[in-house]
Amino acid sequence: MKEATVTKPAHSGWNKFLLILLTVLLVLCTYATVLRDNFLTGAKAFVFLKEAKVFVTTAEIVKSEINAKLPDSIKNNYIKQAIVSKLLDIIITPENVAKVAEPGINAAYKLAKAPTDIENNKVVLDTTQYKQQASEYIPGLQLPKVITDAANDLVNAVPNDLTIVDLEKRPNSILATFIRIRDLMRTINDVTNVLWVLTIINLIALVLVNIKSIGRLLHSFGWSFGVAGSIVVVGSYIFPPIATAVVPQSTDPIIGNAMNTMVSNIIYQYFVLTRGYGWLLVLIAVFACLAYWLINTKRAKELLSGGLDKFKQTISGKTTKAHKS
Repeated sequence: MKEATVTKPAHSGWNKFLLILLTVLLVLCTYATVLRDNFLTGAKAFVFLKEAKVFVTTAEIVKSEINAKLPDSIKNNYIKQAIVSKLLDIIITPENVAKVAEPGINAAYKLAKAPTDIENNKVVLDTTQYKQQASEYIPGLQLPKVITDAANDLVNAVPNDLTIVDLEKRPNSILATFIRIRDLMRTINDVTNVLWVLTIINLIALVLVNIKSIGRLLHSFGWSFGVAGSIVVVGSYIFPPIATAVVPQSTDPIIGNAMNTMVSNIIYQYFVLTRGYGWLLVLIAVFACLAYWLINTKRAKELLSGGLDKFKQTISGKTTKAHKS
């Protein structure tokens, strides 16, 4: 005896249009929601940037710019250059950059006007305490007095206020862009809300179109959520290298490599976060397909019917015994 199989429902007319539209909306909602949720507040933007290692590359950029501006008397002296590099490693660390950037980013989100209202249009690092740490570190190296004196002179020459982000000189830098993101977030938030409203309307329309066929409705959900989830999951692996290749590369001889690394890290981190949403859509599709199978497969109906009969018999048997007793 051949076991009955599920007959796939034909999708045509409005149903086909709606499920294709739902697939597109689910993909767009995923990308928009991840973008909105990770930049909704200054705290969330800071966490995203930290996970994308933006502050690591920013520290490298700052150190590269300082090294490039050192006088020839230091560049041509290997000992002084080594000392300066060590001092920069002590002062310009990813942790220190993050400490300075965090209040700047949070302030940008709280400001009612443009983020350039930040004091002096800059994010500045107060190096006083770090210069003190460097001054205490140098004697521990047990270098000759001449070198120690030169190192102390270099420490004292470091400005007390070191600019990390300058919105006037570098208005399009990565950190400056994120500091200015507050106004952009309003648009992103509105677009995301509109997409979700359209998705809900689309779901309601699908239910109305398939109200006489639950099986076709579940099959439509399984198809749309499954395809959308697959696009997001697969895209999280193939889109980052494509996006990195499309984004213009910095050719700056001093900070170009660090800037390109920063952009690449941000892109990869964003798509990694979309992957979880993609798997959620796939999981919903699996449940929809399972439900479709349960209500349409004769074998499943027989199993359910048999289980229900056994349950009734069990209850009936217990009731009979209770009456006899």
